[in-house]
Amino acid sequence: MTATGNSQPAGSLEGLTAFVSGSSRGIGREVALALASGGASVAVHGRSADTAGEVAAALAEQGRFAGTFLGDLAEPG
Repeated sequence: MTATGNSQPAGSLEGLTAFVSGSSRGIGREVALALASGGASVAVHGRSADTAGEVAAALAEQGRFAGTFLGDLAEPG
């Protein structure tokens, strides 16, 4: 066992999936890429299919892409 209570090394995100809102650009993009570098699979969210697709492609190259979700979270409904 490790400090995380499972068989993963402490600090590893291997086997986990993260959903990062606003991950198609800016800080959200950097967070998504950092989580992938740590071992997590990442679901990309953004308003633009083009920019979300760019991040999705970068994650797929690392084998860390979990899906793309498009929408404006500031708009109700």
